[in-house]
Amino acid sequence: MQLFKRIMRILLAIFMIYAGVAHLTSQRVEFQKLVPLWLP
Repeated sequence: MQLFKRIMRILLAIFMIYAGVAHLTSQRVEFQKLVPLWLP
């Protein structure tokens, strides 16, 4: 069970890092489409 939790935490961390980097680089235009124009 400990091994499973550790693997899932690592996979979650990798996914979150990828999502954060994508929002700041390659997926920026799609992300900005989701943000309202009135939000600074």
